[in-house]
Amino acid sequence: MGCGLNILRVYSKRIEETDYPIPTYPRSSQNKKSNEKLRSITLHHVIRQPGSPHGQQLREMEETFRRKQLEQEPITDGEVDSYLQLIWMASCQRIKGVDILLCTCNVAADKKFTSEPAPVKQCIIDEAGMCMEPESLIPISSFALQQVVLIGDHQQLQPIVAQPDARDLGLGVSLFQRHAEKAYMLQIQYRMHEKVCEFPSHKFYDNKLETADSVKARLPVLCCLGSPVVFCHVEGVEEALPVASAEGGVMSQSNQQEVHKVVQVVNDLVVRHHVKTSQIAVLSPYRAQVHQITETLKERKLDTVSVRTIVDSQGSEWDYVILSTVRSLPQGEIPAQPSRRWMKDQLGFLTDDHQINVGLTRARRGFIIVGNKNLLSTYNTWSDLVNFYEERGYLVNASQFP
Repeated sequence: MGCGLNILRVYSKRIEETDYPIPTYPRSSQNKKSNEKLRSITLHHVIRQPGSPHGQQLREMEETFRRKQLEQEPITDGEVDSYLQLIWMASCQRIKGVDILLCTCNVAADKKFTSEPAPVKQCIIDEAGMCMEPESLIPISSFALQQVVLIGDHQQLQPIVAQPDARDLGLGVSLFQRHAEKAYMLQIQYRMHEKVCEFPSHKFYDNKLETADSVKARLPVLCCLGSPVVFCHVEGVEEALPVASAEGGVMSQSNQQEVHKVVQVVNDLVVRHHVKTSQIAVLSPYRAQVHQITETLKERKLDTVSVRTIVDSQGSEWDYVILSTVRSLPQGEIPAQPSRRWMKDQLGFLTDDHQINVGLTRARRGFIIVGNKNLLSTYNTWSDLVNFYEERGYLVNASQFP
């Protein structure tokens, strides 16, 4: 990769077998494959390259399997066992002498590493705030380490724990979060315009975030009111729609008035301000809203705009981000002193400060929230944001914007 280091990316068996299916083994329903751009350093591709010790033999065996499958000839268990043994030998041999191994926490327990222990001295876990504690312990306990480095942000997404009892008993607390008071905070941020950074710094980071000079020196932001931050108040009507999930069909929330406003804003950025669609992202906590916005943008020939859930956006950034909050109620149906249970029922994901923080921190040049300020203000974090934005003139009504 041009850095002088011997780097190897190691994937899970499931992804390896998606790229190179094992004869007679059932095909995985997972379609995810390894990153094509990293093939030159990906273990299961490297061992098959011309010039690698077992590459030619592996390719010849795979060609034999393909021919037999086409001609409907039987492939014996012995042939498959020999093939798997060769993959094992080639993989173990290639791992020796590597400077940097790249893999997930779970893959770190692979027997390829532990049968002949790799001389790993340092373990760096990125996005450690999203790892369940047992996940983080897999690489830590798999090698004789001299140093462990946890990199992450416990103020953003936490580990995803579907089982409520396990979450309540502490599985949702990452190893990073347990040691957060010892963390060294990187205070200079290189992504967000300083006005986009203002509220997250105030609310989540004790006003410690500083914007790098290189970010401050960027060309003036093109945004509809001369400000890089806008909260557009829309009193829409939310509706429950079915969406597909790994567990089957589930209900999610959508809001057509917000869909219309989001598409209007995207169109304005593209047509009036000449922003490239690849520089724009639309985020929402709800998959039904993501689907509705995606389909509407397709109809307008704006389908190259990225549309994602907030959870899927972690780690990504764009020049312009539009956040559709979806949840809405008429002013007359919002109690003066709502209970916690009421807020959870009416705001759902929007009471998760970790998701809120992720959504607020993806934009480089311009950030626009589309939502119902009256309902959102029933929750402390959103109330602080609405007041913060209103004091600075970032709050507008739908009829004024864009």
